[in-house]
Amino acid sequence: MAPWGRGRRAWLAGTLARPFSLPRRGASRPDETPERRLILRALQEFAGFDRGVFYDVPPADAPEPLPHSPIYLRGSAPWHRFLRDRRRFDDGLPALLLALRPLSDMERLLAVDWGTTFANTFMLVEPSDPACDLTQRGNPVYRSLETAAIALLAERTPESDPDIPWTRETALGSILRLVFGTWVYWTGTYSAKRTHCLPLTANRPENTLASLIVPQLPARFPQAAFNRALADLHERETELFHGTVATARMPFRTRLGLPLLHDPACADRALRRLVNDGRATVYHLTGGGIHRYGPGRPVPESMTDNEFARLVL
Repeated sequence: MAPWGRGRRAWLAGTLARPFSLPRRGASRPDETPERRLILRALQEFAGFDRGVFYDVPPADAPEPLPHSPIYLRGSAPWHRFLRDRRRFDDGLPALLLALRPLSDMERLLAVDWGTTFANTFMLVEPSDPACDLTQRGNPVYRSLETAAIALLAERTPESDPDIPWTRETALGSILRLVFGTWVYWTGTYSAKRTHCLPLTANRPENTLASLIVPQLPARFPQAAFNRALADLHERETELFHGTVATARMPFRTRLGLPLLHDPACADRALRRLVNDGRATVYHLTGGGIHRYGPGRPVPESMTDNEFARLVL
């Protein structure tokens, strides 16, 4: 089962500004039937994200951590195929990770965090129906989707009108809106993570997972959360803060449990606040010398966000 979207895609201003256009579909596997290809297309169109990866590992093939090891695990062929697909999007840009069945807390963490560089850029969504397992073709929910897909195939193919998300207006789209989804995300302290499961309600064909998740990001991860997290990081791990101000964004992309970086300026503003409080120092290097901002010298209010992002830590 292929992921969708390009390995890297230009998001406007580096934010989640393009989550609603029709995803680019990856090539289907040779053993997939037309009805399964149509189900996958409908899932992608319901997702509404440009970039995404299916977590399609069956329960019997789920990864198992090895006893007494925090790093190594026992992985199956489907698990390693998923890792190869996920690697294409492990680049620091936002991507959806769409699980085809509900996962345990351990498997959620493995799917998002194990072996990734940018774990905090993957948004995990699972079925909200605990009986839904689309990795099993004998599953009752899968059979209902298959029946709806076969009926559609009398008039259209999985490749029909590739630039129009027409499956959202069909019975197939209606079933998907009923069984998906739950957005799973993490918040955390320095030593622990807390799992949150937020039900998503798609009442209309125009509802997508993107349209349900993206507007909630600023409220669930407000500027104050970035201020607290960055202050804690700066105190505990000062070695992270070298280079330009923009490097302060990196932990928010790599550390699962930190606030999701829905706007890169959130990290910059948190650092600016730290500098103005006299708890950090940044420098402006010019031909005329070095200008310091920090204790006793706050950043001028006239300095724009873009200018501040170019300062050096």
